[in-house]
Amino acid sequence: MGPAGPQRQCGRRRRRIQVWRADLHWLKLTSANDLWYQGGGAFDNKVFGYVGRPANGASSFASVPDISADWQATKTLALNFYYAYAQGKRVVAAIYPTDHNMNYGYVELVYHWGVPQRAAARP
Repeated sequence: MGPAGPQRQCGRRRRRIQVWRADLHWLKLTSANDLWYQGGGAFDNKVFGYVGRPANGASSFASVPDISADWQATKTLALNFYYAYAQGKRVVAAIYPTDHNMNYGYVELVYHWGVPQRAAARP
């Protein structure tokens, strides 16, 4: 078959990365008087779960390039990859002057329960 049809190699269907994406984000605070909020959110009735750090008169926060890829290995199994590098700008550098850049990434294995499997060959 042509490019639109299934590709075969050695009698098996060739699996490729299904979806990949790369983005570039510029993050900034609404104003230089705003706060940089950090935290995990409310987790009980006594704690709000967020802390506000002052922007120290700056609003430029970070530049973040990221890339992700999703690979559907089988009908029930997928692998997802993500990586981001954040270059901290003036707000972050005012709080962390020596190390204001960040890395974040993960690999995710996804299994879809309840997907019908091929019936076993009968003898």
